[in-house]
Amino acid sequence: MHLGILQEHGDTLRFAISSLQRYLSARRLLEEGIYTRLTYPEFDAMGNRKPTQWDDIILQATELLPPQMLLQTIDSIGDVDPFFAYQCVTHHQVTAADV
Repeated sequence: MHLGILQEHGDTLRFAISSLQRYLSARRLLEEGIYTRLTYPEFDAMGNRKPTQWDDIILQATELLPPQMLLQTIDSIGDVDPFFAYQCVTHHQVTAADV
């Protein structure tokens, strides 16, 4: 049966739908622990935080968390990378009333 979820390219398989790949990666990351992929921030010459390869997946994973766990997770992310924690806050539109 062909469902169109994976595409074969030579010797490799790829997800036909990238959002499905991100979702499955986010689910797996929640099982492993978001903290396994957090790193201390690095900055470019202009002083901007350099995004990591895991930023999008971590943001996707936080979307799967219940509200109370989300706040605890963002707080823990802030212990390692406060700049990314702020990005999570703005992504989820967390306000002082939520805290």
